[in-house]
Amino acid sequence: MLESMVAIPEAVKKAKESAQSVFEVPLAGIRLEDLYSGIADDQPVWFITLSIPRSVDFGVFAAPGHYGGRDYKTFTVSRDTGEVIAIKIREFAAA
Repeated sequence: MLESMVAIPEAVKKAKESAQSVFEVPLAGIRLEDLYSGIADDQPVWFITLSIPRSVDFGVFAAPGHYGGRDYKTFTVSRDTGEVIAIKIREFAAA
């Protein structure tokens, strides 16, 4: 018997909605960077890396919506339920 799994588009949507809520950034500014399946805490998950615009604070000279660079976060999403289980900072190896 095949179990119902959350499809990739739905998992990405859940991760983006979570990023928008937690990091208070516009949904349009969130980009999918990487996605793969795996196991976390003995359950099947999607590991979804999103890049999120980094806000720049110029004090009184700040322009609304001005961003500088991107931060990368990996969202662990349950393949069974679609629930976001964890959010981690994505670290890159030095070149």
